[in-house]
Amino acid sequence: PINRDANYLEVYDLQNIGSAPKKITGFKSDIENVHFTPDGTGLYARDNSGYSIKYSDLSTVKEVITSKEKITSLDLNLNGTMLAGAGANGNLYLWDIGKNYAATTIKISKGLSAVKFAPDGRQLIIGDIEGVLYLVSNGLVVRTLAGHSSQIEDVDFNHAGTFMATASKDHTVRLWN
Repeated sequence: PINRDANYLEVYDLQNIGSAPKKITGFKSDIENVHFTPDGTGLYARDNSGYSIKYSDLSTVKEVITSKEKITSLDLNLNGTMLAGAGANGNLYLWDIGKNYAATTIKISKGLSAVKFAPDGRQLIIGDIEGVLYLVSNGLVVRTLAGHSSQIEDVDFNHAGTFMATASKDHTVRLWN
């Protein structure tokens, strides 16, 4: 049998590539959506098949968020103050890190599959299981974008923040300006 409590991260020192990696234990099940804090002293990751979000100070791990809804995608804003989670049942979760992870929940669709903070850190792009994208600002859907015919897998912005790319299970990548 597989020991699901034995999962761990390995941190490599890229300045000393020949050194052994640092092993960080304390994860359960799959570790996904790893996001380093802006200062590089810690990271957030989805764990426990999407029902847990953990924080690591790169030495220890602690659970900071437990969710009743499976979180399918996680993002951290650029200044490291907010986490956003896409829920399998269609809810968008916003967690305020500075307020002990106080949560705001917004119903978006039947099922969400991707979430990404826009470079401004205030707006979000949300992808759903039917291929629809939602632009969310101040807790409201301000625009929907159609074009994909299947689940959105990933959203990312170019470094200048002037356009984004979306990847879908319809086997396409779309560029949006």
